[in-house]
Amino acid sequence: MCPNLMWRHKRGKDADDRKSEVTKLINRSELLETSPVSHDAPFQWEPHFDSSQYYTKFDSRASVFDKIMEALKDSRIDMIGVHGPGGVGKTTMVKEVAKEAKNRGIFEKIVLAVVSNDPNTSKLQGDLLLQLDINYKQTSELGRADVLRKALSNGKRKILVILDDLWQVLDLNEFGIPISGLGDRGCKILLTSRREEEFKGMEVRLYFRIGYLEEREAWELFKKVTGDFGVNESIARKVNKRCGGLPLAIVAVGATLKDEEEFEWCNALQQLENSPLKYIEGIDRASYTPLKLSYDFLKEKDAKSCFLLCCLFPEDADISIDDLVKYSFALGFLRKVDTLKAARYRVQALVKMLRRSCLLLNGKNENFVKMHDVIRDLAISITEEKQTEHGSGHDWPGQQQFVVDHDIRRWPGNDAWKHHTAISLTNNDDNFTFPCSVLDCPLVHTLLLKLWKSSLKIPNDFFQGMKKARVLDLNDILLALPSSVLELDHLRMLRLKNCQLLGDLATMQNLKNHIEILSLEGSTIKELPQEIGELTRLQSLNLSGCESLKVIPKGVISNLIRLEELYVAYNFKEWDTIIDGGRMSNASIVELKLLTQLIVLYIRISSRSCRIMVQECPDLFEKLINFNILIFDGYSYYNQSSNVLKICGIHHIDDEFCLLMDKVDKLILWKIQDLRFLPSKPQLQITPSGEGSFNKLTCLNIYSCDRIKYLFSPSCARALQQLQALHVRECCQMEQIIGDYYHEKEGVTDEAIIFKRLTYICLEDLPQFRSFYPKMEKTTIGGNPSNWTTIAESIFNEKVSFPVLEQLNISRLPVEDIWNKQAIQSSKRSNKVSFSQLEEVVISYCENLDCPKMKTFASRQLCLPPRRMRAKVGDEEEVEIIDLNAFFEFRNADSNHKMKAISWGDVFDNGEDDFDDYGKKYFDDDNLTKMYREITGR
Repeated sequence: MCPNLMWRHKRGKDADDRKSEVTKLINRSELLETSPVSHDAPFQWEPHFDSSQYYTKFDSRASVFDKIMEALKDSRIDMIGVHGPGGVGKTTMVKEVAKEAKNRGIFEKIVLAVVSNDPNTSKLQGDLLLQLDINYKQTSELGRADVLRKALSNGKRKILVILDDLWQVLDLNEFGIPISGLGDRGCKILLTSRREEEFKGMEVRLYFRIGYLEEREAWELFKKVTGDFGVNESIARKVNKRCGGLPLAIVAVGATLKDEEEFEWCNALQQLENSPLKYIEGIDRASYTPLKLSYDFLKEKDAKSCFLLCCLFPEDADISIDDLVKYSFALGFLRKVDTLKAARYRVQALVKMLRRSCLLLNGKNENFVKMHDVIRDLAISITEEKQTEHGSGHDWPGQQQFVVDHDIRRWPGNDAWKHHTAISLTNNDDNFTFPCSVLDCPLVHTLLLKLWKSSLKIPNDFFQGMKKARVLDLNDILLALPSSVLELDHLRMLRLKNCQLLGDLATMQNLKNHIEILSLEGSTIKELPQEIGELTRLQSLNLSGCESLKVIPKGVISNLIRLEELYVAYNFKEWDTIIDGGRMSNASIVELKLLTQLIVLYIRISSRSCRIMVQECPDLFEKLINFNILIFDGYSYYNQSSNVLKICGIHHIDDEFCLLMDKVDKLILWKIQDLRFLPSKPQLQITPSGEGSFNKLTCLNIYSCDRIKYLFSPSCARALQQLQALHVRECCQMEQIIGDYYHEKEGVTDEAIIFKRLTYICLEDLPQFRSFYPKMEKTTIGGNPSNWTTIAESIFNEKVSFPVLEQLNISRLPVEDIWNKQAIQSSKRSNKVSFSQLEEVVISYCENLDCPKMKTFASRQLCLPPRRMRAKVGDEEEVEIIDLNAFFEFRNADSNHKMKAISWGDVFDNGEDDFDDYGKKYFDDDNLTKMYREITGR
């Protein structure tokens, strides 16, 4: 029980005041359920325009940069274009422009979408609306266009829309983007393209060209990439000159030759001088050779094969490394690899090699990669070499010929793909039809087929001409499993993603002698056939996102004894239940005990099944290297994040879960009745290098755990080198974040704990909270001088440092001060000042907070002044105040009012003041709002 009755009285009054807002949220449940909060977004909510690793501000481009910045402030200009050869740095420049515009406060919102050479209207509209935080019900392109048009032209927000990589003249009005009058409303359209003809056709009146680098600039960039190259400078200069001043080629070749011996440099120079020129649309012929050199110099064939595989995915796609693992394994080009676990380690090493060579770029997170569009064109061109009729598609990477068409309108002649080994097709046309006769594709080992709009069924004999197929990846298709699929004797991977499945899937048992990877993710399957249990060669089974799945027959899972990966739909929670009127049993969670090879587990179970799992499968967690485990009796959405542990609504956390604490990336604990401290792996000692429990933790959410008083011991806190987001809410006995000094061998130390990556802190509804890490004072009690007592003068003091913190949210804390003067100082172990990167501060309903102290801090101690501020006093409406001193004058004008809220930073214009946009970046896929309601009953 919580003894602070006055606090509870105030909480009850606040709850009554906000009852109408809760009712509104409940009434908006349909919007919440379809909201992008619960799904992985193709773009970050607020795009982060970080500088590329080798970005350099060249003199020859400075004037273009400055002119674009001036044009962005000119109300007479609506659209601005940037054009130049592929790989010259257009995208890099516009991202730097966006970054500078954001820093200067020219725009309130910046959104970015990649158009590519096969634009998808629905996807582009969805991407832009998603980034604008707009929920929409419209499913038609016209409906979404209308919503987007209103958002850009209503004048409420200053918005910069970046459309990258145009290949053709676009009717922006058709997309929902007005082309006139935007400048008067503070909005702008910034376009990039390889050709200026597109801009002329779209009546873009102001555009700039970015050309190749001057020789001096090219040499400067080359040295930046290679570092101390350790060879004769004349050789290095000749190599650099052959890159033709193209930044992409310079970076790729420089990264390839970095740290290589002189004979490798000489060999590279010889290849650059003697290789034939080849044409790639949009770049100079001379640029092809240096780009190809980076591929040729890959020392491992497996790396070349993995690289070529990436071009099968759509342009600018975030390519899942997990997909690359499965493709590589099924295609069999990985040498001496016979398990998915070995394939995973191998592909991760290959991806690292390709990143180091700058042939792959970082994706949206560490589990994804991207391909520059020019590098993708290079990969496709490599696979276009004519293959002999008697060649074999199993010769990787040599005998590969791909066809990649992500805007296919009609099928070619029956033998047009006779010599191709991989086919990747996407169709967006309502009138698309399948060929009347069988396609002759005798060498094809891989088929990717995605039909966005087609409701056609695949003909029964469609796959008869692909007898050597090893991978079938079918997306968004109406499908009754064709008999021709069941006749593919070499098929190792079958993926039916987001497919509407018709007919009887029991026929899959015909694949039992060779199928190893089966994915039905997002499909309409309601019951997993008993016959799936006969696929005893399966090493991966994916049932994620199957929202209609209700039945997994008992014994099916346990029969798949070679299974290494198991993904089960989040809405499936019927483990250990009797179904069909008592005539059959659903799968038991105990069946996992028989999967001795299991290393990947994505599952959602009830608290009852959790108890069974802990008792019967004690060794399960120790083997896992990738997991997403949710223990919760209510409803939750599926998400694809890896190494996530969410435990909700149980009495206590069993010791077995401690085996995951040195692996977990995102940890969410809600309403754990007897949680007194964070569980950790006892045998792991915290080391200075960060090894031990929580050493990989990036996001932590603690919610409604009423018995916990602190989160970390000091030594454990020092190991949180990866922590990026911390959210603690409604813990009625929580006093501090760092505590338990008495059990520390190191004793009390004055050395500050630095949270090097923590960018977001949210502390809400903590009625007993005193300090993040309170100071200690030695006292003498009963003649014993070794006792320590805590002194809490403010939330933050010099004992903790937050050099990269961007957002701070404090609500309903009984504190009188937030910072002390020493808190805003550089740590001895860091050259950055704590709170120096703070962009947004939100402080609300802290009724004991001392306003003069806040003014002193904000006026004199913050390194960067707030850009904008909102204030709320008493029950009056929220007021926006630009000047900080004006706020305190406003506040002091009516001293009878308690300060209820003060916030500064970017102001959101969607009317949802309590919606934490920044925190959503970390916790969006957990649907916290819906979970909270189910747990609390509110």
